Amino acid sequence: GGSYAALTISPKSSQASYSKTELKPQTPTRSPHDRQASNTRLDNSSPWVHPGLNVISKLEDHYHIENYGHFSGQGTHVYQQLKGDAGNTFPDFPNLSEKWDQGGEYIAVYPNVLLGVQRDHTFVFILETRSTEKTVEHIHIYYAAPDVDPALKAKNTAQWAAVFDEDVFVVEGMQKGRHGVHFDGGRFSPAMDGPTHCFHDWIAANIQVYRGSTQL
Repeated sequence: GGSYAALTISPKSSQASYSKTELKPQTPTRSPHDRQASNTRLDNSSPWVHPGLNVISKLEDHYHIENYGHFSGQGTHVYQQLKGDAGNTFPDFPNLSEKWDQGGEYIAVYPNVLLGVQRDHTFVFILETRSTEKTVEHIHIYYAAPDVDPALKAKNTAQWAAVFDEDVFVVEGMQKGRHGVHFDGGRFSPAMDGPTHCFHDWIAANIQVYRGSTQL
């Protein structure tokens, strides 16, 4: 196994603590449904929600990943390896194709796992549901080698913390909007919301199965 960084993100700042221990629970007001939906909207939200990320990975650089009933998300063709002060980078995973030289993929595995994969490290979210209004995010970063530069690892942790933190106000805003008296469920854009539609389709199908089982 690769080494990992436990990433604890404050819901009100981009500060993160780096350790080799389990995450301290965070309790931002959000639902697992909204965090999953946010993760499948990378191409749609990037210019406005992630201005820093959009500098190196623009909307047109993304592609959809859709597997109905299982997972969905986004991929990018322009992933850039993080470099240290001396120009050093993390070691790569072995036997990768040329696709991964600048490739990255970010998917939601239903119902509560978010995965990000690049040539030299991966990250995973485990969404722990506490209630319909509160979810704890456990975030871990894994590297291709057990021993990597601690300074570069800390820099990478801080960079991802800033990106993840930019999602918080969107996810919390989505949850608040669902309480609006005029909220009607919204609409999907065929061009932009395919991965998100996959997730909602999975939810709807499981609700139908549950309703059918309770009527037997």
